[in-house]
Amino acid sequence: MNSRLLTPKDADSVAGLWLAGANEGAQIEPHLSPNVSQAEYSDSFKIELQSELVFGWGTFSEGSNELLGYLIAKVADAGPEFGEGRFLFLLDLDVDMNARRKGIASNLVALARDFCRAEALASIEVCWLSSDPRASSFWQSQGFVQYLARARTTSSKAR
Repeated sequence: MNSRLLTPKDADSVAGLWLAGANEGAQIEPHLSPNVSQAEYSDSFKIELQSELVFGWGTFSEGSNELLGYLIAKVADAGPEFGEGRFLFLLDLDVDMNARRKGIASNLVALARDFCRAEALASIEVCWLSSDPRASSFWQSQGFVQYLARARTTSSKAR
């Protein structure tokens, strides 16, 4: 396995893995069912990569260069009112179902940590589906702790 920065050429592979992961997440939270096709996601992700709004790393198999996992991030600014400065926000992490439990996700997070140190960023933040025990377990094993709760209600209960 080898890891490297993602390029716009990787958008189709990322989109395929994203769609599989999104459908998996929708099994836990049905309102997260994707409403875009793989091609639509690929096109929008390619634009984001080209514009440098987001960036990320991918882990690929040796030989076949198949995408096994990816991590997408962006640098954000907490704003002067909080005094924390710039931080790295992890937008999405996914590993192919057949490649899990091999350290791929941990390696991708390590690359994000290295980037954070190299860029002198204040912190790393991530959101995950709290009702997914595997996601919660993984992120906690990486040293992430909850500091902000985000809640949701359905529109029928909002009235």
